[in-house]
Amino acid sequence: MNRLRPRLYQILEDDKTHHPTDRWCDAFLMVLIVVNAIAVTLETVPSIATRHAGEMWALEVFSVASLHNRVCASRMGGAR
Repeated sequence: MNRLRPRLYQILEDDKTHHPTDRWCDAFLMVLIVVNAIAVTLETVPSIATRHAGEMWALEVFSVASLHNRVCASRMGGAR
């Protein structure tokens, strides 16, 4: 766990590294943002919101958990 915090910070915050993991993480977060924007838009259509309520909820929980992990890693600041 002691080595995980600095690595998470490096992946999420350090722009100087060009490791493939960093790029994958950035791409994942960008895709997650786009998917959430689409989901919020579709959720305004009552028939879609009713039919896919479970999937929308699961996406929301997954997104909040992902964002929470990113914020926590950022606040750690790479501290050991």
